[in-house]
Parts: sequence; structure tokens; C-alpha cells
Amino acid sequence: ALRAARRGGEDVTEADFDGAIERVIAGLERKSRVLGKHEKKTVAYHEAGHAVCGWFLEHADPLLKVSIIPRGV
Repeated sequence: ALRAARRGGEDVTEADFDGAIERVIAGLERKSRVLGKHEKKTVAYHEAGHAVCGWFLEHADPLLKVSIIPRGV
């Protein structure tokens, strides 16, 4: 509901819920951290490696989303 109010919406949407869940699980997006083209590619390969490993490991948590957006502290 807070996200809907911040964007001036009258209804709470699925995107509002998704954004709130992502914020709790992954942390705030760090907009001050800008990645260069080469760094984005390197981070993307790294995160893709995590995703592939998690997909095939029997006891890994289910894969919900992969992102190269810097978050957290």
C-alpha cells in the first residue's frame, strides 16, 4: 500500500507487491553505484553462474529472480 501511495495510485497492484517483496529480500537498490559496460557483463556472467548452479543443486532454494542491480550495504 505504501508503494501504491508513493506513486499516486489508488489501487495496490501486483507490481507493488513484487517491489515490496524484492526490497525486503534483496535490499534497497543502490542508485549511487553505477556499473560500467564491462563491469555489467562481468557481474552478469557471475550471477548467471549462481543461477545455473542453484538450478542443478538438489538442496538449493528455488530460483526466483536473477539481477545485476547493486543492492544492500
